[in-house]
Amino acid sequence: MHQAVGMYYNIKREDTCAIAQYVAGLFQARQVDVFTGDQLQAQRAGIPYLPRPEFLERITLMVVIGGDGTFLRAATIVRNAQIPLIGINQGTLGFLAELEVEEFEEKLEQLIAGNYRTEARMTICGELYRDGARICQTVGLNDVTINRDPVENTLELDVYLEEQLVDSYQADGIIIATPTGSTGYSLSAGGPLIYPGTECLIVNPICAHVLGTNAIIVPAAGGIEIHLTRSSKDAYLLTDGRYATHLRQGDTVRVYKAETPTRIVQLEKHQFFETVRN
Repeated sequence: MHQAVGMYYNIKREDTCAIAQYVAGLFQARQVDVFTGDQLQAQRAGIPYLPRPEFLERITLMVVIGGDGTFLRAATIVRNAQIPLIGINQGTLGFLAELEVEEFEEKLEQLIAGNYRTEARMTICGELYRDGARICQTVGLNDVTINRDPVENTLELDVYLEEQLVDSYQADGIIIATPTGSTGYSLSAGGPLIYPGTECLIVNPICAHVLGTNAIIVPAAGGIEIHLTRSSKDAYLLTDGRYATHLRQGDTVRVYKAETPTRIVQLEKHQFFETVRN
């Protein structure tokens, strides 16, 4: 039984803020406390604010209102605390959302009672090394990518799996995606769909300058290493499309399965292919 829930929502949309107020009211009417850990969100929708440490201590569920980008940002907040998330779709895709707005009140009692299962979605860690030293480390639910600057030339990348050369690519970049991320950037770049829960990673070059270059599926247990062998000027390392870090020629990026998964609420049996078709 949930006594306090957190909310995270896209404040750039007025309709989303209104839905956040509506959802918060439904919880509060049933004596469930509702908080946000973001001051701007609190100001826009009038939902009580708690500083991040107290917020994570109080809540036992995170309700996310928005699209997949909003969900990915919320997942970053609660991942280490292993607080499950449930998404209410208010975006354009909604692959990660469990419910539509009009379904929420019908499912509310089931949600408050904790009458659901959670799926542990694999996350990945990306580490940047320069001159033998680790520069940064990030964790993502969808993908770790290397992208060229839009006005620069292509990159040259050597990709290794457990010290075995996979291939050398001349491309606009490369995506290393989880099964969850297979419906995101990787899908747009021609990658395959992977059923959630499958233990693998997708290695997907972006616009490779070789005919017939395809994405490769590799075991999640194997670490991937990418050497940036040529970059005329600018290239960037991103995690879930955010946290851009500038790369230099000679840098190495290591990508591997992270220890802590993201927990996603499933009220019903997950209809993955139905979601994809819709």
